Parts: sequence; C-alpha cells; structure tokens
Amino acid sequence: MSLRRLGLVALTGIGLLSLPSLTGWAVARADTNDVPFYVMGGSGLPTPSQDLIDTLQQLYFPSVANFAGQPTFSNVDPVALTTPEQFYPVTGVYQETLANSVSQGVQILDNQIAPILSSGGSVDIFGASQSAVIASLEMEQLEQTDPTANASFVLIGDLMNPNGGDRKSTRLNSSHITI
Repeated sequence: MSLRRLGLVALTGIGLLSLPSLTGWAVARADTNDVPFYVMGGSGLPTPSQDLIDTLQQLYFPSVANFAGQPTFSNVDPVALTTPEQFYPVTGVYQETLANSVSQGVQILDNQIAPILSSGGSVDIFGASQSAVIASLEMEQLEQTDPTANASFVLIGDLMNPNGGDRKSTRLNSSHITI
C-alpha cells in the first residue's frame, strides 16, 4: 500500500490500517457466489458515500491485487446500509441517544442480513465507530442464535473492542466480545 493511499485513508477519517490484518482477513474469505458487503457509517454519517464504499472495497475486497500475492474478489457487492448514527448531543439537539441509535442500527442490520444468512448465504459487514458497536452487538447476537453463520466483519474504531475499546462509553448493557 502506498503512502499516498495511507494518507487518503487517514484523511477520509478511516484511520491507518495494517497490511497484515488485510491479508490475513482476506485470505479467510472463500465464497464463489455474489457476497453482499454492507458498509455502515459512523456517528453523524448515516449513509456512507460511494467514495468511502469504493475505497473500502479496494482495501478489503479488491477485484485487482494491490500488491503481489494479494487475493482478489470479483464476487463482492458493496452496498451502503443506512443506520441512524445519531449521538445526542454530539450530532445535534434533536437526535437519538447513542443507546437508542445503536439499538435501532442493530435491528436494521439484523433485518438486512438475517434472510441471507438463514438461506446459507454469506455477508460481509463494515462498521466504523458507532456502526462498529452495531456490528459488534450483531456478532454477539449471531454467536447466540447462529454460531455457524457465514458473516465476516471489518471493524475500525470499535468502542466495544476489549483490547483498546471503551465499552463504558457506549452505555450499553452487553456481554464481552471475544476476538
């Protein structure tokens, strides 16, 4: 990955991503059917832009290798998934609290992926910041209801990450997530 690309990623608010995590995660994916790649935004960004979606696909599911030996994925279909992404009072006066926004987001995500997973399909999910919390809670739900579900998650800025997150700031009553 070039320094220019890293600069672009940092400027778009995604943050710096490590190359080992990209290759290790990508190698684990082995579907041959079209796979929806749901992209959720962070607080204040309910619908991710097409530029963000294109950047994420290029980084995590490239159809053309960015470096020698990188796997390619011609079957990944990125789609913006609109979730509330509200955080009163940070994102505005007439906004939902973080807990309510996250709760609504989990329901939206679950409604979107449940039919796919129940039919044996695969899904990929990207979450940043608040939507990483949404995705983490969805992972917990899947662990309880369908531990064999073929769902892959890419999370950045996850407040629920036990190795660097801040679970108390989410003000949600949920169990520990193992990595």
